[in-house]
Amino acid sequence: MQPKDKICKATWSLFEGARDLTMNNVTLAVKGGMIHMDAHVVQTILAVIRASFEEGYHKGSNAYMREVDSVLKSATEQVSSAIPLKKK
Repeated sequence: MQPKDKICKATWSLFEGARDLTMNNVTLAVKGGMIHMDAHVVQTILAVIRASFEEGYHKGSNAYMREVDSVLKSATEQVSSAIPLKKK
């Protein structure tokens, strides 16, 4: 797996964790009586949360990946320039 692919996978995992935790907290708050609403409203809110996380990830990922590309290119150039060339 390429470094860029590893970064994408790690980033998506982070977003999934935040999304799932948020949805779980809302569900627990409703079940625990902290928030009072009908079941269909809870399902709608959970759908909005899921869609918002996914849309936010996809909108932000383009700018984020441009920066990742820049960092990886810079790191590659630094490593390449640090390797001494063999003299004949």
